[in-house]
Amino acid sequence: MQADITREIVLDLVPGYLAGDASPETRALVERYAQADPYIRRVLDAGESFQDTLSPKIQTPDMEMETLKHTRSCVQRQVIFLALGIAGTMLAVSFGWGGTFLAAGFWILYFLRREKMNDLLFK
Repeated sequence: MQADITREIVLDLVPGYLAGDASPETRALVERYAQADPYIRRVLDAGESFQDTLSPKIQTPDMEMETLKHTRSCVQRQVIFLALGIAGTMLAVSFGWGGTFLAAGFWILYFLRREKMNDLLFK
């Protein structure tokens, strides 16, 4: 029993087709329908060209290792800076109110630096 295949059904299949996740039968159906319908052909062409711009840059194992080393060093610096911040806060608080303001300034700098580091690592 074969149902009539409408444009909407084929449009539902297009994302799987473009991602390469569609079965051979589905790929054949979409390609066959695209030959008969110029709108579907334009959608497939646009999707394929867009897919090419989204393809990830190929990283070599050396590049991956450099990225890992850089990330580790950034995290280690952040941990050291945090430990110094805790020690500095304890020392500053022992001096009274003046030290408390010094510690507050230090923590403001710490969090601003942390935001900058997160921007570098995760954006």
